[in-house]
Amino acid sequence: MYLHLYQGSPTVGLTDGVAVSEGTHLSPVTTAYLNASNPDTGVAQKLALRCDAGYLTNGSTLVTLPGANATDWQLAPDNAGAPGVWQGWGASLTIAASIGATNTILWAQARSQLADVPQSDITVAINFAANVQST
Repeated sequence: MYLHLYQGSPTVGLTDGVAVSEGTHLSPVTTAYLNASNPDTGVAQKLALRCDAGYLTNGSTLVTLPGANATDWQLAPDNAGAPGVWQGWGASLTIAASIGATNTILWAQARSQLADVPQSDITVAINFAANVQST
């Protein structure tokens, strides 16, 4: 895999951030703890996509949220260091610009609902699909 997701407040155009685990749940995307007795939306998490050195995406990248509780997650593009327009809950996000070996920022957030019980929910993934080519 030549395209990866990073968290830990990555910086646009740089190569910082902490790699999100790919299938192991050792370094998952996490949000602030949510209080289901008072439904709310967690803090927006700044994420980044970037390719390995020597690779870039050709065309758009589709970011999706598959999983049982996907409708409790929301994605947004970056808008000058802040979330742009949030997509609908559980909806995908298309990044039109090519993604290279430096960070392309996007945002994610989760929400709680009254029926939720305390849990560490690992049912939702953040998937991305793109054509990747060598530079």
